[in-house]
Amino acid sequence: MLERCVLTAQVGFPVYSHLSWDSKSKTDGVSQLVYNLKESRTSFLANFLSEGILSKFWNRLGPLEDVVLIPIPGSTGRKHSLRLARSLGDLTGFPVREELRFRGGEPQRGKKIEERLRREFHRVPKLILQNYKTVLLIDDVATTGASLRAAQKALPEGLRCIGLTAFYRALSTDLAES
Repeated sequence: MLERCVLTAQVGFPVYSHLSWDSKSKTDGVSQLVYNLKESRTSFLANFLSEGILSKFWNRLGPLEDVVLIPIPGSTGRKHSLRLARSLGDLTGFPVREELRFRGGEPQRGKKIEERLRREFHRVPKLILQNYKTVLLIDDVATTGASLRAAQKALPEGLRCIGLTAFYRALSTDLAES
């Protein structure tokens, strides 16, 4: 079920996640879904997850106007978030723009929060967002919100940002709060 997750307070704009899980378990069903989304080169799982996200998304936020979908770029060259964004775009008719590029560094897996917060993106200069009022930032997995926050900082001011993630990796303290 798509839920507003605890990252909303940390990033400063609404973040909704389809599924949350405790990543310490490597054998539960959700962990297997995350692994398959990250390792698969096909769009099947992205399409399935996008349908789940969308079925709850409209009920929570209602219709939106002047919307663009922007995937969070990965550092590994794989395009999990882009596959999710394209699938959501196919379902909604919203355009997908690869507006952001990762500014060097290593994958975030295993990084401490301080290291994650140093993540930066830059915008592709030729792309223009002036026709849009709302940006849906699409990410496959959110843990600390650092990528979502870095993406928002790279975008022009005045845009309404909403984060949509397939998975929220709950830390044990988050699970205790919810």
